[in-house]
Amino acid sequence: EPCLLALETLRTEVRTSSPAALPIKPHDLRLPSGDRGVSLAFLAAIGLFYERHGGVSLAMGDICKGEGEHVTVCALTLSTGLSLAESVAHVAERDGLLLARGAVSRARGFFSYSWTGTALVDMLAAIEDVVRPLEALSVGGGERHVWVDMFCASQNLLAGVYRTPSITKESEPAGYLARKEDTDRIFDDALEAVSEVYFYCSPLVGEWEAPPHPFLSPQRAARGAPPQPWVRRGAAAITRAWCLFELSTALGKGCKLHVALSREDRKTFGDILAAGFEQIANIVAAIDARDAQISKVEDRGYILGRIESLAPGSTEAEAEGLSQVTARVSEALRGWLVASAREELGRLAPAERATSVLINSCGRLLYVQGDLPGAEAVSRGGGGEARSARRPAPGHTRLDPQPRQAAEGQGRPERRGGAAPRGGAGEARRVWRPAPGHARLDRVPRHGAKGQGRPGRRGGAVPRGAGGAARDARRAATLLREALEARPRDARRP
Repeated sequence: EPCLLALETLRTEVRTSSPAALPIKPHDLRLPSGDRGVSLAFLAAIGLFYERHGGVSLAMGDICKGEGEHVTVCALTLSTGLSLAESVAHVAERDGLLLARGAVSRARGFFSYSWTGTALVDMLAAIEDVVRPLEALSVGGGERHVWVDMFCASQNLLAGVYRTPSITKESEPAGYLARKEDTDRIFDDALEAVSEVYFYCSPLVGEWEAPPHPFLSPQRAARGAPPQPWVRRGAAAITRAWCLFELSTALGKGCKLHVALSREDRKTFGDILAAGFEQIANIVAAIDARDAQISKVEDRGYILGRIESLAPGSTEAEAEGLSQVTARVSEALRGWLVASAREELGRLAPAERATSVLINSCGRLLYVQGDLPGAEAVSRGGGGEARSARRPAPGHTRLDPQPRQAAEGQGRPERRGGAAPRGGAGEARRVWRPAPGHARLDRVPRHGAKGQGRPGRRGGAVPRGAGGAARDARRAATLLREALEARPRDARRP
């Protein structure tokens, strides 16, 4: 494994040579940030390296610079002062490891995640589970390189390893800049390079205690510090300032969103959707960039400057910018949630799909969002397919109308040999009365109002399906609301 060999070489050099006094390359000679993407082979080598030397199950903060016997990323790059990706590329070029050099290249995807609560082993698996299928679908099996801050930014520069109190921005600007990461460009360059963003959304519905980090927003902080303890729910990434900023920026430039999950969440994703769809929807609805936390107060200036630029000229630029970030992120994750529910429904057998609670849950979310056509399509078709208005929902017995000739045991005799169906408690109903809780989707007024379908015989209206045909919006909304809420209707109401 060339990448693993490069990592072992870096480890040996740290143990046998003195750390670099400064990064071995100045900023203008370093790899551009967007060219520091790492391949799946690189990430697999990271996993093997930490399995061999310990630490693969540690959280990312400990992988960076934690204490213990494991080799941290900061320690592994002390001989170069560069990012781990650049360090591997440097060793590969020097030692002729061509395959290892190819593992570091132009990034196509940006992985956004929280260091808090994310273990290295889970992160590596989540990236592989998203990227490998995308590579398989690429023409010619094109390799994807991913920008991951842990490996693509110099953690020693970010940690201030080379800072000297006597060298300040004012007294020696060049020396000061050489001792800090180029934070003014590193994230912008990376986000400009990519066309996809992989957002780590585990745990989907779990609870965890937030670290005692300050709020990103000074206005929010002025109202009080974060509560302690603070139990938060759902993905840690939706509570972190950097993650919300990264996702919002990537979406703003048109990047395609791919949600990454831990192997545990992915394995039980269908069950989580069925049992916890509304929990996830509520977590997404509760996203608020004003409550985002940040580990370093000095990062506020950069992030808030970019966020405030979303509302140029506004006297409330911070509030309006944070509101735009919240809306953009929430909309994208709701879209992913609905798409995932539809995909899950599409995998079910017709009979199972017809009775799945996902239909109502997904339809209700779309209805609340104001997407009546989308909600109706899901509620009527399960997987979104259109059906004729005279065709009942799959899995529902046709109680209206009943056959003229009653089968044996079906209710009690009625006029002309029909059968009057009985309700759940045994009470008889007339054949023209619908079952309680079911909207009358199989009958329409004989004389259609203007725009309600196309003319039929005797002046009636033939309803159109869910594929884009016109029906009166108020009637559709009423039927949909009653179907979702399972509210009985008056039998004689048209």
